[in-house]
Amino acid sequence: GGEYSIDFPSQYTSRGYIEIGRIDIYLNSSSQPTLSFSCTALTQGANVGGAPRGLLYGVDTHIVNDSRMIPRIYEYRDGNGLMIITLDTCRLLLDVNTIPTGNYSGYYYILTYYNLTINFRGSGSLRIEPVRTYTAYSNIGGNLWNITIVVSDYILGKSSSYNVIDLVKTGFGKEYAGIPFSLTIVVEELVVEV
Repeated sequence: GGEYSIDFPSQYTSRGYIEIGRIDIYLNSSSQPTLSFSCTALTQGANVGGAPRGLLYGVDTHIVNDSRMIPRIYEYRDGNGLMIITLDTCRLLLDVNTIPTGNYSGYYYILTYYNLTINFRGSGSLRIEPVRTYTAYSNIGGNLWNITIVVSDYILGKSSSYNVIDLVKTGFGKEYAGIPFSLTIVVEELVVEV
């Protein structure tokens, strides 16, 4: 719903894509991730002066409850001094509902991951189109008691870890017990035509 634009002379720029992170999801204290997603970003390089501004749009947290915070635009310098601007969607969109279960409440989480696929057409413009949605994992039985989401952010050079309490705080704005819970993880494919 928003727009961001920047102009550079074409002889000073290059477009491409890079792997900028990884999301690993562990359920019920498993030692191996139940699901792993590799995060890709569209890049725009420019040989220009000036200091990079860092975060231009979005947030550096990786679980969000607002679809406007899914994209992140980040500006930094690479090892060769080239100014790099990246567009990525390395975040999980969270929706959470309370489900009465007998004499206690359970929770139903839906995590949506938006997977960027870059398609170069040489058009000079950028178009993002959702192609299809599929469910990567679903557990409706409510027998999950633990979740750990580890996000490795290569741009920021750090890893972040999220658990059930983080999901509850993001979804409801305050802490609840958050367990037991059911979980559905949905992958939405986004094709970026450049």
